[in-house]
Amino acid sequence: MRPAGSFCFGGKPDAGLLVAVLSRGCRGAGFRGRRSAAAGGDRRDRRAGGQKPFVRSVRLGATLTQPLGTRSQLRLSANAARIDNRMNDLQDGKSYSGQASLERALSPATGVGLSLGADRMSARDSGYSTTGWRVGALAWREMGRATFTAQAEFGRLRADERLSLFPDKRSDSLTRITLGATFRQLTVGGFAPVTRLVIERNKSSIEFYDYKRVRTEFGIARAF
Repeated sequence: MRPAGSFCFGGKPDAGLLVAVLSRGCRGAGFRGRRSAAAGGDRRDRRAGGQKPFVRSVRLGATLTQPLGTRSQLRLSANAARIDNRMNDLQDGKSYSGQASLERALSPATGVGLSLGADRMSARDSGYSTTGWRVGALAWREMGRATFTAQAEFGRLRADERLSLFPDKRSDSLTRITLGATFRQLTVGGFAPVTRLVIERNKSSIEFYDYKRVRTEFGIARAF
């Protein structure tokens, strides 16, 4: 199976501001059986824009990985969060998400995967409460000591009610393409550099949420 597990950092434009996600603390635990593995933990995050924190959250998550034969594996994950928006109390609330992914190795150097996920945000104002789903396809290939990945995702999101300033409920359609590479030939201290190019197009009934975005990510991954 393809290498997994990375930490990435990078700028992300949002409403004209540079938004950073700062992890304030993280705890976790896990166990591994003969054929399966599970992990869970909690995390505290803070989002800052213009060097001023505007979102704080506490998240709980769990992941179960189960091999299916010698070439496939099933991964199930679930997360829950309590969100405190420091700029708009109407966006305070709880979020829940889950994802199932199936990956299969086609050869020792190539593989593919499919994923299906769902999200629910329950905010203080029902105009900010949303339900969404997404599907994705992934392929990877190892060339020498480098791993290249390509992923395509499509998803829909719909709000419970309309916001008072807009005539319609929010209804979004998101398309995302991600190209990535891990360069294990440049491993230092057991970690290898990772880079990703992410292209997004979100079509929305609310102009504020309608955007096109291209971003790059750089980070490190545990080399396998």
